[in-house]
Amino acid sequence: MKMAEYEDINISDIRSLENIRARVTHKEVAELMESIKQHGLLQPIGVCQLKGEGAFVVVYGNRRLVACEKLGYKTIKAKILEEVSTEDFLILNTTENIQRKEVNAFELGRVCNMLRDMNLSVSEISARLSIPQIKVRSALDIYEHVPKDLRDKVSFMKDADKRRKKGKIPVATANYIISLRRLNFKDAVINELLNLASKEALTLMELKVIGNLLQEGMPLSKALKEANKYHILRIDTPVNKEEWERLMEVNGFENKKELIKALISGKVIGNKNLIF
Repeated sequence: MKMAEYEDINISDIRSLENIRARVTHKEVAELMESIKQHGLLQPIGVCQLKGEGAFVVVYGNRRLVACEKLGYKTIKAKILEEVSTEDFLILNTTENIQRKEVNAFELGRVCNMLRDMNLSVSEISARLSIPQIKVRSALDIYEHVPKDLRDKVSFMKDADKRRKKGKIPVATANYIISLRRLNFKDAVINELLNLASKEALTLMELKVIGNLLQEGMPLSKALKEANKYHILRIDTPVNKEEWERLMEVNGFENKKELIKALISGKVIGNKNLIF
């Protein structure tokens, strides 16, 4: 793709289309604003024009654009790419974010779904974005299993464990809820959790507690009432592999979680050499 030299263009002439990092946090913008105030805009943004439209569209640098706009800048230095189609824009924009490792499954699914609506097959999307087909299918699967009336409520939020305004669902929260499908939870339960995440502004940690209670066989209605009584504890510590495997075999446990629960509850007593 041909590129022009950097130019100062009017911010009022720039708009965002479908940027997979379009929803930025206040913290990110504040940090960028402070940096730009002190050092100026070190990295120009990238923009292009869609065929048949006059306004510029952000390809990369959306956060920088927001920061400069909030600082009161009227113009911003940008690299202007040649005019592209909407399909090529989505591919260019997504590929840029993939290279920066700033893509989450739901947002990638949203873009892949738009490309599929433009008659691109999964294999074609995979080739154009330079990502495995299984990643495209997985992203589409996650996106499609969020009910249509909730998709617009899913937004990128860096700190998903902090309480958010009702009516919004952090992407990390949506991804976690959808992941419960692999445990054979019914769609009705998944949809109820998504609705609760939106209406009650539940944090990701609260939902993980509920998810674990559901895995233990507790009904959803009871799990919602009992969730505040529990906390998920995670400990990273080296254990003696030989003793660990012995305890698994002797007690007939099929997975690590069962053994951990038994050790914590005192139903199984570990050898003193189990933990380093």
